[in-house]
Amino acid sequence: MEIGLELGEIRVRLHERRNRSCLNWPLWTFEPFQAAVGDQVDIDLEVRVTRRLPDIPHGRHVFDAGHGLWTLFETEAGGCYLETLDTRTRRPYIRAVLDGALARGEIWAREFRDCRRGLRGWAPPTIINPVVELCLLTWLARHGGVLLHGAGVVWDGVGLIFTGPSEAGKSTLSEFYLARGAPVLSDERIIIRRIGDTFRLCGTPWPGTAGAVSRQVAPLERIYFIRHGSQGHRARRLAPSESARRFLQQCFLPHWDREAMARTLTFLEALQERVECYELAFMKDPDVVDFLGSASVPAEER
Repeated sequence: MEIGLELGEIRVRLHERRNRSCLNWPLWTFEPFQAAVGDQVDIDLEVRVTRRLPDIPHGRHVFDAGHGLWTLFETEAGGCYLETLDTRTRRPYIRAVLDGALARGEIWAREFRDCRRGLRGWAPPTIINPVVELCLLTWLARHGGVLLHGAGVVWDGVGLIFTGPSEAGKSTLSEFYLARGAPVLSDERIIIRRIGDTFRLCGTPWPGTAGAVSRQVAPLERIYFIRHGSQGHRARRLAPSESARRFLQQCFLPHWDREAMARTLTFLEALQERVECYELAFMKDPDVVDFLGSASVPAEER
């Protein structure tokens, strides 16, 4: 069993060497990102399905995602050991050994069974999130990119980002743009990549409440830090110094990797200098799309 994905133009391969079938598990958000990636991949992970997870020696504790999601440790070989718990039983259901770059590794997954339908195997979503997401985040940081808590839309041929804390209105704005026929790349998590001197907005398979995902890629034109308003729509251009703190609050940061963290900060500095950033306070009204207007016209001129 092999699954190939392209996430932000990054090629990912998951393969199960014993060729056991994977369970009939919902993969609809990942289907647009499935691709025949071949052997030339950026992230390559081998899955081993087992009834009993092996005991894997590990060293210093590096990072804990909290809420019983996953924990990262060092290994003696200079790589990382990751363990994911079942949040209901608190028992480990995935253990993985990854190289130092978090781009290659082996994953042991506890076998799932559906006795009623006679199915047994592994469930790809439980490996894609969090293991693939962790590897993707680290790869982006090392090669010029970030994973951002935000919604991405394509309007007039360019990419717009709406970012902010939960309940700030990312899915609401996404629904307004969807109603106008604009592609929404995700209303929850999006990828920003730097290619040469340009920045690109890339979709991800992780949707918010609007349920929108797309594999599309677009040149990034503008970033809005959003909140709900009370006196009409208002947009204000931000200086790089003003947007820095807001970026750090909404980025998924690779705290476990000092080099990746340093590169992320350098990336964000370049992003703020080259891409226009705004604060947007908006009413819950679809005419906010008209207020923002054409991506070629600065908001402060409207």
